This record gives sequence, C-alpha cells and structure tokens, in this order.
Amino acid sequence: MRRLAELCSLLAGPADRLLPTDIEAGSVDYELSTLTYDSRTCRDGCAFFAFDGIHTDGQRYIDQAIELGARLVVCPSEPATVTDGVQYLVTSHPRRMFARFSEAWFDHPSKAMRIVGVTGTDGKSSTCDFLWQMLESRGIRAGLLGTVAMDDGSTHGPSPYRQSTPEAFEIQAFLDRCRRNGLKTVILETTSHALSEQYDRLAGIEYACAVYTTISSEHLEFHKTLDAYVEAKLNLARRIADDGCLVLCDDNPYAARILGAAPEHATVVTCHIGSEEDQAQTAIRADILDKTLEGCSFVLRGTPGRIYRFPIGSPVFLSNAIEALTAASLLTGEPIETLAPAIEDIRPVPGRFNMIPNTLGFTVIVDFAHTADAFSRLMGELHAMAPSARLIAVFGAAGERDTSKRAPMGRQAATWCSVIYLTDEDPRNEPSQAIFDDLEAGIPASLASRREIHRIADRRQAIADALSEAREGDIVLFLGKGHERSIEYENGRKLPWDETQTIAQELARLTACKENCQL
Repeated sequence: MRRLAELCSLLAGPADRLLPTDIEAGSVDYELSTLTYDSRTCRDGCAFFAFDGIHTDGQRYIDQAIELGARLVVCPSEPATVTDGVQYLVTSHPRRMFARFSEAWFDHPSKAMRIVGVTGTDGKSSTCDFLWQMLESRGIRAGLLGTVAMDDGSTHGPSPYRQSTPEAFEIQAFLDRCRRNGLKTVILETTSHALSEQYDRLAGIEYACAVYTTISSEHLEFHKTLDAYVEAKLNLARRIADDGCLVLCDDNPYAARILGAAPEHATVVTCHIGSEEDQAQTAIRADILDKTLEGCSFVLRGTPGRIYRFPIGSPVFLSNAIEALTAASLLTGEPIETLAPAIEDIRPVPGRFNMIPNTLGFTVIVDFAHTADAFSRLMGELHAMAPSARLIAVFGAAGERDTSKRAPMGRQAATWCSVIYLTDEDPRNEPSQAIFDDLEAGIPASLASRREIHRIADRRQAIADALSEAREGDIVLFLGKGHERSIEYENGRKLPWDETQTIAQELARLTACKENCQL
C-alpha cells in the first residue's frame, strides 16, 4: 500500500491537479490499496486510471470503478460530476502517470538492477532469449520478460501476457519480483507501443544496454506513420544511461537515427553478418561459411582458427545471436571469443523457425514471421539454401491491426512461394475474406497467374490441405502464429490454439494413411 500524498509528489506541473481538494494543503491523505486500469478489478481504496483502450474510453467506467471502491480516479479531463469521498487527479497524460505511480508503488525496482532493453520489428523475442541463454551459460541469473518467455528469478516459462510489453503495473510488479529474487540483470522486450509518447509504459526506466534488431514498417494502425513508429523506437536509445551501451547491426536502415538518439557517452558496438569476401569494417563480424536447413557455420573476424556452428537453420537468427553475444560481452566484461562457444548450444525459441520432424519427405517449419520484411528474409534465405525446393506458405494477417503491411506481405509470399494458403491469424471483428483481399491486392497479376492461391479461413483445415499438397522435397511454412495459444475472433472470442501440436497431429494422420496404403 502507498499513501496518496507520497504518490502525488510525482505531479509534474499545473496540467496535473487534484480535485476537488488541493493535496498540497495537506487536507487529503490516505492509503491506497492498489492501482488498476480495469474497472472490473477495482476494490475498496484503489486508484482507477481512466485512460483510452483500443476499443473503448476508460472514462466510461468511472462510475463502475467508484461503485467497486475506487477512492482516487485519474483521468484526462475534469468529470462533469464528482462523487463525495472520491479524489480526482486530472492529468494530460494518465498513462504516463500510471507508469510513474506504478514505479513508485514498487519503490523503483529498476534502479537496483541493470535493465537491458531489446527493440525492433522482427527478432526481439529471439534476441532476448538468446541473451538470457548466454548469461545463464556463464552462471549469471538474469530476468526475462518478452513475448514468449518470462523469468523473474523463480522459474523460466511461458509469458502469461498477450502483450510483449505488458502494462506498467505488471512490468513494475515483475521487476519487483526480480529484485526480491536477487537478480541484478533483467532483459525486457520493449515494443513501440510501450516506448511511445502515447502509452509510455516504461516511463522512469533507465537502460544499461539497448539492443536494436531490424526495423521495418509495422503497427501503423497505432502510430499512423512510419516516422512516428521509428520515433517511438528511438526512445529506447534516448533512455540509455550515460555509462550504458548500444548494440545494433550495421544493416539497420535507421542506424544513423538510432546512433543520434543515444547519449554522447554511451558505448556503441555495431555488428555485421556477411561472408569472408565482405570488406565491411565493423566491430563485431560474423562471416558465414555455409548454411543449411539444419544450421550454419561461421567464423568471427578476429578469432582465427575457430569455426562455430549455429544450430538454427535460418541465418536470419544468427544476427540476433551475434547481437546477443555482443550485449553479453559488454554486460559481463568478458571477451567475445570467451563467450562465443555458447552460440553452438543456443536453443530455438518456441514458434521461431521450429522444424517439425516427419517421415513424409518434406520440410515443415513453424515461424512467427508476420511482416513483409520477415517474409522476404525468411523465404529468400530458404530459397538460397534449397533453390530447387517448392515453397508452400500458410499465413494470414491480424484483424483490426496495421492494414498497410498486408499487400507487401502478399507480394513477398507470391515472389518466393509456389503455393499460398490464406487463412485466419487473429481476424477479430474483421471478415476473413476482407483480410484475404488485402493480402492478395499486393500480388501482381503476372505472379498470381503462376501461383496457386487458396482461401481457407479455418486454420486447421488450411494446415491439413497444405500438408496434403506437399510433395517430397517441398518446404511448408506455417507463419504468423508461432508460440501463440489462441486465435481471436469477433467480440474477443478466443479459440484455443497450438500451431505445432495441430501440425503434428495432421502429420501423424498423413503418415498413418501412407503406411496403410502401403500395406
């Protein structure tokens, strides 16, 4: 519990004011029981933050929150009516106030630890998990909070949150558990939403290390423009501690802007993934010698005589591993060559380039790729590794999310794949066929006439049909769901879902049919 006067010391200026009584007069002070932004979870003595959500305005639920016991209501404008016994904190930015109150509620846990932030469009979860694995390999217990996994020092397991970066109270509660469990380093997957001026879920957190994966267009339904999206990402660099560090690959299209946003005295290390013929002059270089679906071998420039084997069959993930390796070296003070052998023991992240074994003669891969850039990288690499293989892709696009990325996704899929199955990802309140229209709109007629394109909204049926279509030597890609455990339909209805399990079941059925036919 925290006293109201203590929290209200965070008020920033005249735009933040307490009504109807002036807290500075000392006439109002009491203990708050908790902080919440969901009126349904209010209880006696709580503070309710009435900010906008995706579908509704939190101010609509102020009366419900008060009925359930809220004593403080934090809102962006003065309410038309006030309730006796209830305090109202009017602020121009209730979400940021929520983040600052949450941080104070748990007594600023991030200040007791080194916080590593990882952001980008694709590869955040893998980079976070690879870094966690590398630190663990050196006996360093680290916290982890990302899309796929969470570790607060008590156990490493699936993240309970749908959001990659949850709301501020959940973040600060997690950091508090990490502190109480004795952790000194915590890795946070940091999204553009959480870093944005509008949401600012990470307000007050300073970073010992910031890592940037590749950046391309995403989430424009929220940010509206690509520039605003990139600006939100830059807030991570802006919050690096003066003695902190920044890690990024030199092929990041926004490298100059990222470097310009970082503090002047931050340590900056750039990475490069290339080949032995590549003349790029970069601090950390990995030169790929060969690549197959089972992994790739590479050398680290400056460590002659040692060839490393990366056990994930997509070189796309090698850049994430090299960035994680660089960050681990900066955090531990150990040389790259001392830490590098840990790359050979990297375990793939659930839903990220997971190969599903089968005896039917074709390759099956589950991956979370859900942007045009991720499609291009993944499919292009697969084509380079297996140029004679036919690519079959099963994917959709999220409903009520960035529609501008759909046509480019369709175009990339048609560029690389012979057969495409358009299916449900999370249609929410959008008609599946409308989403498919958007995806197909990016496919030029010249390509469409040479591709098989199927529309099957039922994802289970699409999986069954795609696997039945596959022949020996084909590569079948199941994209966009990865680790997720539900498919979201209209009005929030969620269908329980396990992509890997569903594929394994269908593979078992096909295998049994094949064996029976041979009897």
